[in-house]
Amino acid sequence: MMPTLLKECGAEKAFISLHTKDGAYLDVSESFQSITGYFLQDVEGESAYSYFHPEDVKEVLKSHASVTLNSDVSKVSIRYRKPNGSYVKLKSYSKQLQGEQNNGMIVVFSHVVA
Repeated sequence: MMPTLLKECGAEKAFISLHTKDGAYLDVSESFQSITGYFLQDVEGESAYSYFHPEDVKEVLKSHASVTLNSDVSKVSIRYRKPNGSYVKLKSYSKQLQGEQNNGMIVVFSHVVA
């Protein structure tokens, strides 16, 4: 059974997401839908990289490496593709969860930037 996140992270311009160590979605807070336009069932099991602006992927890959190789908290600015093809600008903070039971899962806090 997949881990359950808080269903609402307490901010209408922010969300929390949980990913496998390779970036596939496991869970998202409810605010994810109002910000990105997607429900959990739309993205569950999909790679988050599928939704990033192509010009942002290189920076995200560097951030991901920092999180998975060094257990750092990493910050990256991205443009996230919505269902209508437009992008929302986000700043995301990622951290790999420690402990054998977490199997390398990554938790991400993202908020909208102007």
